[in-house]
Amino acid sequence: MTIHDRFYPATVKAADVDVANLRVVDFASDTAWRPTERTNGFANAHYRSGQFRVASGKTVRLYRADGKRLVLLPAKGAGTALLLETRDPEKFIAEVRQSWGSAALP
Repeated sequence: MTIHDRFYPATVKAADVDVANLRVVDFASDTAWRPTERTNGFANAHYRSGQFRVASGKTVRLYRADGKRLVLLPAKGAGTALLLETRDPEKFIAEVRQSWGSAALP
């Protein structure tokens, strides 16, 4: 999957993502995932991309407009997790699991 971002584009490989643990993060209830600090990224009033520290202290790759519900693509091993805003998070997760489910197995 390729994330087309003007400032921090990224290619995410199935083998680098813990597909079994994809989930929707809702900032209202999953406060540990709320971004708290930009460490290497871009941010303005309506869009953020790049590397950010979240409330739990972890560093994540973030692509977010004004949404409160993002898809968490957890990394396998020592990689960096990714939080991605999509129009329909549940549908996106189902599509990723469908296409990456067997491809991401070791």
